[in-house]
Amino acid sequence: MKTKSKALIRQVFFILLTIIAFFFFAECLTRLGFLIYRYSVYRNVPNYPAYTFDAERGWKWKDQPLFRGRKNVPKEHPADVYRIITMGDSCTWGGGVKADQTFSAELEKILNEAGYNFKFEVLNAGIPGYNSRQIYLYLRNELIDYHPNLVVVRANAYDFKGADEAELAPPPPKNKASVIQLFQRILFKSRFYYLLKKELIRVRDGAQTKDASRYNTPTYLAKIRDLLSARGTYMIIVQPVSKGEHAFFMDYLNYKREWEAPLVRTYEAYIKSQHSPDELILDRVHPSALGHRIIAEEIYKVMIENGMIKTPEQMSNKARD
Repeated sequence: MKTKSKALIRQVFFILLTIIAFFFFAECLTRLGFLIYRYSVYRNVPNYPAYTFDAERGWKWKDQPLFRGRKNVPKEHPADVYRIITMGDSCTWGGGVKADQTFSAELEKILNEAGYNFKFEVLNAGIPGYNSRQIYLYLRNELIDYHPNLVVVRANAYDFKGADEAELAPPPPKNKASVIQLFQRILFKSRFYYLLKKELIRVRDGAQTKDASRYNTPTYLAKIRDLLSARGTYMIIVQPVSKGEHAFFMDYLNYKREWEAPLVRTYEAYIKSQHSPDELILDRVHPSALGHRIIAEEIYKVMIENGMIKTPEQMSNKARD
């Protein structure tokens, strides 16, 4: 019996060792691939912020709140400053482009160069991976205190069912160290896990694009709108567009959606620009610097069309009258 028990222990040990070795080498190869091949749009971005766990939102930047390219932003702003906060996932944050190439930075340039007699300030509050629930919580709990005149949200028309539980489940308290907590932290930092999860999501999305039962409806976009409306703050939604096989792609629900706020129609703007998808989208979803510029130009148009601001000429004519 003892011989059989020892043999079984050796087999179990060998299996565990094999599994650990597999994931170790897979992680090493994946990290090497991230360095050699431009799979990650973040690899050329200096000082990429570090994540930390958050009991409510799932994760956040270690220094919070953090606006990309800005430090020590005061919550109050002068009366002659029109403050805009942009929110969303990595496409808002600007994966693959520098801070001054995001649609947030481009929008600020466009507005401040248009000839207004007051200043515009655009704060980029995008966090990679965020869905509408996380955006809403971030806005409600922290960013609303920065008193924005306008909030621009780039988000999908839906959130996947189970996202609240699976993606936002907080880890065990820090004062109660556990194997589960350690495992969560390892997964959170693993490039192999990130790559595997990304590919599984891609396969799942491709197979079930038109299956509306797998989405949450409504999302938190209506809650964001209502929160801002109660404060007298405008809201704009930027339509997400992806790329597939060197062509622009809009999934079924984003195409059919009746949006909760004025919409930047990215898909139409990209088509009208006559630039190729490969010029406007870096990988599958992240806009290039040129793609960000087009989004910024469209945001400005939507602001004018919906009376959020007047053109400098309109303001001059009104002053003369």
